Formats: sequence, structure tokens, C-alpha cells
Amino acid sequence: MPKKIPERKIHSPKRLRFYLFLYSVPTGILSIIGLYFWIQNLGNTNSQCKTFKDLNLMPNQSQEILIESANCYRFYGGVGQKLVMDTSVQSTLIQPNNRPLKLQGFLEQELSQKGSYILVINPPKSKQDQTFTIELQGQGEINSVLSPPILPPTSVASSNSSKLSYNLKNPPPFKTDRKLQQIVDEILALIQAKGLSTHNLSISLVNLSYPNNCCGYASYSDDQPIFPASVSKLFWLVALYGQYDAGILPEGTISEQDIYKMIQDSDNEPASRVVDAITGTESGGELNSEELKIWTDKRLSVNGFFENAGYRNLNVSQKNFPIPYLNLDRPDKGRDLQIRGKGTLPIRNHLTSYDIARLLYEIDSNQAISKGYSLKIKDLLKRDLNPQVWKHKEYNSIEGFFAESLPQDSYVFSKVGWTFESRQDAAIIESPDRRTRYILVILADNPSFGDDWKIFPEISRRVYDRMIENQ
Repeated sequence: MPKKIPERKIHSPKRLRFYLFLYSVPTGILSIIGLYFWIQNLGNTNSQCKTFKDLNLMPNQSQEILIESANCYRFYGGVGQKLVMDTSVQSTLIQPNNRPLKLQGFLEQELSQKGSYILVINPPKSKQDQTFTIELQGQGEINSVLSPPILPPTSVASSNSSKLSYNLKNPPPFKTDRKLQQIVDEILALIQAKGLSTHNLSISLVNLSYPNNCCGYASYSDDQPIFPASVSKLFWLVALYGQYDAGILPEGTISEQDIYKMIQDSDNEPASRVVDAITGTESGGELNSEELKIWTDKRLSVNGFFENAGYRNLNVSQKNFPIPYLNLDRPDKGRDLQIRGKGTLPIRNHLTSYDIARLLYEIDSNQAISKGYSLKIKDLLKRDLNPQVWKHKEYNSIEGFFAESLPQDSYVFSKVGWTFESRQDAAIIESPDRRTRYILVILADNPSFGDDWKIFPEISRRVYDRMIENQ
């Protein structure tokens, strides 16, 4: 007689759902708890970083870093580059998407994102000096840089200034020029030969000597938005004269002395007053959310003035610091901090070398606002190259910039910028006989350029000689 096989119990759908419920509830709770602690840990990691030490990592060159009191380091990486690190202390790598990666010991990690990476080193318990080595291997994507935070669109405020636009709606007819591009390539080769980084670097070169038409053009990363430092003052001046011309502000709202000091001496105090005047705002204490929105819209109206005329990627809504009369050494309090943002990657001013070259061309061709205002702006930009005039000035816009290496009888109309971590120059340059005329713009947001007071004059002389040869 065959052995009877016991019947298998089959649970009803209702009972199965009950078992699944019993299983999923604790699993979900544990997932939520895990997510909470992960977020807390990320917040704690970021909160340790009140200041950063920027690392200028040259491709395929290892650096040994002494772990000091500053335990937060920042560097730029590109997709496809390999990060190689060796450290005996615990650390956290925060990627551009804010995801943390715990590190200790030897690591090789291929970067899958471009942008700003933050390395947080946990303070070692030992009092002995400790170091870590770090290297970026490979070039990664060309021009891989941190894209600036996206600003809210400029809203249409009730004030007349918010509706005003720059008068030229179409960009100039720049034409790609092979000989000019060779000169730009030579600039890049010189920079690399000096061991300087080409990250966060933007170059535009315009030949103004074309007969009967405009203009030869060459560039490197000319659409890359980069911190412009005091070059933003040129845009504020154009916006001010735009409001004078439209009758929104009465002529003389800003004294001629203040305008001269803002452009010739790059003085931040009159520049602060110009920003207040053209946007109808003032620096001050923190605002509530409703007040801040109104104030921010007004500040951003200076961006809209140029954006409505086709300027492509700019933010000139932030003041330059320090501002002594406001007792503001940096934008670390009040509404200037609120518009800038309190995160590890604050919203800063940014411009492209193309937009700066465009504006200089429109000034040089007497089209910016009006012929009269264009001539006035160019006169304010004019530099006296006589060393007896500029050498006694601490801030002279000559030493360390394009004008320093040029013939003393040449003509230079420029606006420069400088911080400890960056160097910028934007100039219209003419030979003594005025047969050779060109625009050169270089923006370098990199500490290696901030420290180097010879590189811009050397580049400038190289370009000048080559432009003379090409005529």
C-alpha cells in the first residue's frame, strides 16, 4: 500500500498579507532610523567645515599635506580622474552631490562627477604632526569645474530700474581667427610650463584691427562662469550710466570722485554706494523671508539689466569686500550673507570672459549706453604707464597685471581684479601708433595665480609681441 503523503498547508491570501505586514513594519522602521543617522552624520560632517583650505592639485602630481588646525580641504575634480589618497587618520570625502564617502588607509577612487570635492579630516588623537598624501591622476573631462549655483530668475519689480535693459540686444559679430587661436594656445602652454593650473581659467582675445569690420576672436573656456573680483565694477558703472541715461537716477547721484575711485583705485566703498543706488537696496541686518525676497529681487535687477540684452551667464549682485564704512570685512552677516547663502558653496559673483570682452568691445566702439557715456567709461579705464605715476600707489592696477610689461607709450584701458586666491584682468590695448588694437581678458580663479605677480605681465607681453607680428 503506498505511503500517504501529508497534505501541504496553503495559506489564504489574507494570512499572507498579514505575514508580509509583520515583516515589513520593523524593516521600514530600521530603514528610517538608518536614514536619520546617515543624514545626521552628513550634517555633522558639513558643520565641522567653517573654513576651507583649497588644494591646487596638478594632474599626476602627488602632494603631501600636513594636517593642521584647518581640517577641511577643498579641490576640484573632473569625471574620469582617479583620486589616490593615503592617510592614517579617518576622513570623509563629500562629493559634489553631497554624498559622503568614509576613508582611511590607501584609496583609489575614480571620480564620477565634476565639481567641488570636500575632504574632512577627523582631528587625530595624537599630538604628533600627521600628514596625508593626495593625487589626481588623469585630465578628466576638459574644463571640468564647479558650475555656480543657479540663481532665482530676476523678477519684475515695481521699480523702473528692474524694467530697464542694456541698450544693445545683439552680441557683436566676432569671427573665429586661426592666428589668434594660436596665440591663445601659446598662453595655455606658457601657463602649463610654469606649473600653473588651467582649471577655473577663462581667456578671450579680440582683434580690433580688422579693416572695415569686426572682429577676429579666439578663446579658451570663454563660456565658463568664473569669479571676477573687482571686474564686476565695470558692469556696475555701465548700469549706473544706463540709469542716468534713462532718467531713473539723476546725474550726479554718485559723485565723480567716487566713480573715479571705484574704477581707477578699485575702491570698494564707492562701489558699495553704486550697488545701493542702482538696485535701490542697502546692506544691513538680517531680513525676514518676505522682506528678503523683495530686497533680493531688487539686488538681482542688475543681473536682469544685462541678461535682457543677451548676456549669457552672469551674477554681479554681490558687493566687493571689505567695506570699511559698513564695518564689513566679509559678507558674513546680515542680508549680504543671506543673499550669498550660508552653505559650504556660497553664491558668488561670476562672469565669463566672453561677456567681459563683449562689453569692452561695445565700450570701445562707442555703443555702450551712448557715445558720450562710452567715451566717459573708456577715459575712466585709461592707465598711466609711467612708473613715476603708478609705483608709489599701493593699489595701482599696473604691477602684476597686463599693463606692467607693455611699452610705456602704449595705450591701456583696463579693469583688474585680485584676491589672495584669484587674479583677473580685462583690457583694451593699443600700440603707440594705434595700428595694433585688441582686447585681452583673463579670469583665473585659482590660488596659484593669486600668488604669482609675474605671470600676467609675461602673458601680456607675449600677446602684444605676437599681435604686432601679425599686423
